[in-house]
Amino acid sequence: MSHIYTLTSSLTTVDLENKKVLLRADLNVPLAHDRIASDFRLKALKPTLDILVAKKACILLITHIGQPVDQDPHVSTKLLIPWFKEHEYTIVHAQTIEEAAKLFAPSQIVLLENIRFWSEEKAQSPALAHALRACTAFFVQDAFGTLHRNDTTIAHLPLLYAQEHRTIGLLVERELAALNAILVKPKKPVFACIGGAKIATKLPLIHNLLSLAPCVALLPPLSLAFAHAKNQQTGATPIDATCNSIVRTILGTARKKNKRLLLPTDYLVSTNGWAGPYTAVSAKNLASNEFVITIGPETVLQYQQESAQAHTIIFNGPSGELAYPATCFAVRDLLASWCNSSAYRLVAGADSLALLQYFDLQKCVSYCSSGGGASITYLSGKKLPGLEPFVVKRVPGFIS
Repeated sequence: MSHIYTLTSSLTTVDLENKKVLLRADLNVPLAHDRIASDFRLKALKPTLDILVAKKACILLITHIGQPVDQDPHVSTKLLIPWFKEHEYTIVHAQTIEEAAKLFAPSQIVLLENIRFWSEEKAQSPALAHALRACTAFFVQDAFGTLHRNDTTIAHLPLLYAQEHRTIGLLVERELAALNAILVKPKKPVFACIGGAKIATKLPLIHNLLSLAPCVALLPPLSLAFAHAKNQQTGATPIDATCNSIVRTILGTARKKNKRLLLPTDYLVSTNGWAGPYTAVSAKNLASNEFVITIGPETVLQYQQESAQAHTIIFNGPSGELAYPATCFAVRDLLASWCNSSAYRLVAGADSLALLQYFDLQKCVSYCSSGGGASITYLSGKKLPGLEPFVVKRVPGFIS
């Protein structure tokens, strides 16, 4: 059973002129040589930023980048400043909360240093929450990609603000609407194609999707965990056998519900890792020294035919490595086949979005979700800790 959030933002109606507003965002952008490699998440935040600027709010913008152990300058939020200036925002940087409190001005953004430079962020710290609440009067939650975390500024800080002084942002509102279109009365039939290397995180997703879709197609390496559980060949690709019992449970659920879990019938393989050369082989003839790269042409055709009948398509977790573009051609061809589809097509996950951008296939989908882990958690039917403060009035002992 899915946990559904039906929330709307109050940003369009609330008076924020000269008000000090804390905006929690997820600007965990990919960086290369201290430069932004993709500004997808920055662009996704623009509607919320623009309305705050237009309302002459005094904005304290908080985000994290990466998972720093110390104050690593290579993941400092200073690296984001040029993007904001290029897009004509008035912005200043603050190293500390105390410094930020002195820099507020109407329509100006005060960008705080990487919030994960504070160890208290991951420790559910009342002290950090109170310090941030003390210098702001209104809270906006727009960090969709991090809503599945139980971090201080995600799940706990919002509760320090009165209910009328906290709201979700426009990005979170859009994301929920897009995901709810799948979870609440989706246009049927539903086709889901799921891959990725993080097997344990995808299993609850697959289990929940079986209640929505008549068939779920799997991509390697995820599909290999199911092949292994069925005693099929998996080649030289490492298998996470710790998930075997859960995988078998899902296979059993699919049988009981008369749902289909589609496994690849052929693969693109290599005996030399990602560098190739590559050969297409039948899944039945996979040799023990062959490393599975991606799906083969027969599987691409099968998945294209299955998805052609769908009115809702869900995609997460491609196979292949963009560092070796030829390993991504099979999934590229699958995604490209959806360009003229009338189905509602949702793609989620950083790797999936990177592939769409690399091959310029954004036009082939209806909605690109900015949050990988949050989207997967929500589509798995679970609660999002970062949204719970917006559906409850009770203030827990954490902040009393």
